[in-house]
Amino acid sequence: MASSSTHQWKHDVFLSFRGEDTRLGFTDHLYAALRQNGIDTFMDYNLRRGEQISPELLTAIENSRISIIVFSENYASSSWCLDELAKILDCVNVLGHKALPVFYKVDPSHVKRQEGFYGEAFAKHEQIYRKNKEKLLKWKAALTEVATISGWDSRDSCTNGLVGMESQVKKMDDFLCIGSPDVRMVGIWGMAGIDFRQLCDHALDYTRGLPLALKVLGSSLCTKSKCEWESELAKLKQFPNQKVQYVLKTSLEGLDKNDLGIFLDIAFFYKGHNKDFVGEILEI
Repeated sequence: MASSSTHQWKHDVFLSFRGEDTRLGFTDHLYAALRQNGIDTFMDYNLRRGEQISPELLTAIENSRISIIVFSENYASSSWCLDELAKILDCVNVLGHKALPVFYKVDPSHVKRQEGFYGEAFAKHEQIYRKNKEKLLKWKAALTEVATISGWDSRDSCTNGLVGMESQVKKMDDFLCIGSPDVRMVGIWGMAGIDFRQLCDHALDYTRGLPLALKVLGSSLCTKSKCEWESELAKLKQFPNQKVQYVLKTSLEGLDKNDLGIFLDIAFFYKGHNKDFVGEILEI
């Protein structure tokens, strides 16, 4: 591996997670939120089979500035996840890579000391890898070290950090009359999660993750049905959204003459280059 001073990053963030626990829930939403904020994020969509981690994933970790590790109940039961974690720690020590832990419905102390679900997972690993003590020790050391890094504990608050959720949760609590002996029935309505996610990805690709463009496109789609989303996004392939184009044009025309000249020079000279490479050049 190259040293941190010579390494060129391809991704901003690599997501390490246990698919069966969080792929279609927390991690999926985290990925979408990062993308919406213009953060280039690598998330493995393939179902993992076998015990050996793929070379593609190892390369993706090396090429990412930061890894977010979503520790969930069954994370340690996967030898694949543990190999990812060990690789992430290697990159932290060699490449200047950053690791950010998220403790999703697990106690950080259980991760650090391999207790609870993590202790049960290692009891099984010790049977399977009894002839490979070095691997077991490396996994345990990685869990202990990463768990000592200040991270986010989902148990602290169900709405902590979620913009606008406190008032919504308060309304729901009032509606449900928590503590009342009466029975309440709640119906949940909305677009199917996976379909919605796929449509959102199309919208992200169209706007290239630009916040202003996303805001305009999102405001025009937020009240529409799934069929209307599909129709509108299909139309964009041939006919650009005029409101999005206007926002982008207005943003460009709002620059003063000097800033506009700098912007056009940068766009001309670095067209086609990786945005991380351009960012590092411009920081010098």
